[in-house]
Amino acid sequence: MTGNFHVRFGERGGETHWLQNQKVRSAPTLRSGSLLLKVGDEAGTPVTLYGQEKDAATSSLARMNMILHNNPTALIMQGNNQLGGLKGDKTAIAEIIENNVRRKIIKEHLNDPAFYEKMSTLLDEIIAARKAKAIENEEYLKRMGELTNKVEVGHSDETPQQLNTPGKRALYNNLKKPQANDQLAEDAGVYHVDGDPALTTALEIDTAIKKSRPDGWRGVQAREQVIKAALFNILKDRDEVERIFKIIFQQHEY
Repeated sequence: MTGNFHVRFGERGGETHWLQNQKVRSAPTLRSGSLLLKVGDEAGTPVTLYGQEKDAATSSLARMNMILHNNPTALIMQGNNQLGGLKGDKTAIAEIIENNVRRKIIKEHLNDPAFYEKMSTLLDEIIAARKAKAIENEEYLKRMGELTNKVEVGHSDETPQQLNTPGKRALYNNLKKPQANDQLAEDAGVYHVDGDPALTTALEIDTAIKKSRPDGWRGVQAREQVIKAALFNILKDRDEVERIFKIIFQQHEY
């Protein structure tokens, strides 16, 4: 946190410490984030919340609670980088935050190349602004909080509501790239969405793959060809089929 509060987490995720008017107190670990929310409420002034939790499932729960309790820009990271040991070293803390976000982007990149390339670009822009001292620490943490939340959930707030699964979102994001053929929407039939051909095509591909996929198709050439044939019926372009097939391959729902 910034302002009058600074939260740091113990090496083993077993303790939380915060500074209030330079006085150190101890409390339970981040866990679901309830303590962090309470400290934020008691600050009496707008603050930026940030914290770290070693357990992946618990950090996801904490991040969700931040959003549910009107703190969508809270920066909650999963890991064990001992942020608190850095105390007031803003540059070192920023670099740890940035490295954690970068690792997540790299890890998830194959699932949705277009989306995570965009997130990587946004991260680079924030880092450049910080290093150039073009933004204050409060604004930096706010932007990083927003970016971290997008990276964690795998989509932005502007994502169409029809894209209610990771697979649909990945298809949509990558069909929006310049290679996608805008003419495809005209032939998409029941799934036609005015003004958004990528959405139209993503929904059609999603349905086609779920209807045609053979059991255990991954790694079996003949079965993979069934998937590719369904894609070609929609995309009419072999290069596009290969590009989108790689994305479908990464999606557990298919």
